[in-house]
Amino acid sequence: MCEESGYQGGDNVSRNHIGFALFMSLFLIAPKIPLRIPGGAGRSSVSLGLAGLVLWYLAYPEKLFSCPRIAVSHPLFWIIIFAIYAFVVSLFSGSIVSIVYAVQFLAYSVLGTILIRRYGKNYMSIDRHDVNSIVLGIAVIYSVGMLVSVFTGPIYQHQTMATLRANMRQGVGFSESQNIAGIVVVFFTAVCIYMYQGKSWKKRILLCLLLLALLSTLSRSAIISFLLALILVFCLDTLPSIAQRARVKVSVLKSAGLVISLLGFLLAVILLGIYLVNESLLSTILPFFDVTGKMA
Repeated sequence: MCEESGYQGGDNVSRNHIGFALFMSLFLIAPKIPLRIPGGAGRSSVSLGLAGLVLWYLAYPEKLFSCPRIAVSHPLFWIIIFAIYAFVVSLFSGSIVSIVYAVQFLAYSVLGTILIRRYGKNYMSIDRHDVNSIVLGIAVIYSVGMLVSVFTGPIYQHQTMATLRANMRQGVGFSESQNIAGIVVVFFTAVCIYMYQGKSWKKRILLCLLLLALLSTLSRSAIISFLLALILVFCLDTLPSIAQRARVKVSVLKSAGLVISLLGFLLAVILLGIYLVNESLLSTILPFFDVTGKMA
């Protein structure tokens, strides 16, 4: 029923890039559409990212009724199965809000799987620099939006929860909360660390921007999780090397050292700046990073 689709030429590659960029922009930067459903949460909404997926899917009219073959053992197959299960459960619940979110999740799972598989198939035959440029371009816009929101407040007030701590605005940008913004910028940071292949000075500037945006959230869950994940990945990369050759990969040490050094430098500069401007404010901010407290 579903066939693998291979590389289809320059025209399809261009449509793939445009569709992917449109989806990323609508999913992460565009405002969400509020849901006025009786019994629903006050800030229930639907992301325009779904519209981006639909437009990307419709860009291939000759393939509207075909999809890549997915093995049962593939994780994407089980994501779709779970989405179907969630949809069925929502129908039995009788809750309109649950049904709307389940339909949204199912549409994301099915369309996302089809398009990611098609894009991934072509990805092996196209210039990966274009794909990375799209992701990192969105990362720059998203991070700048987070930093701007520290001074102006959330960019989309209608969809954002309270973001004030000790009368300080947290970096939220285009998202609903500082925690979500932190998760997204952590993803972009990982892409920059492992996929960016440009000049080293540009990579350092981009990493500084991303890490500064992460710190602006004042979100313990995002910042501490990022540090723990960085340590875990570093251990996974180095331990096999130590066990096999009794030495650590120099490239791994450089990558980990660069990120940790930049993060430490930015944090020190920010804390010093706060101390010089308002010493009492610094004593108010530091307790937020007490790992023994509630993560937020």
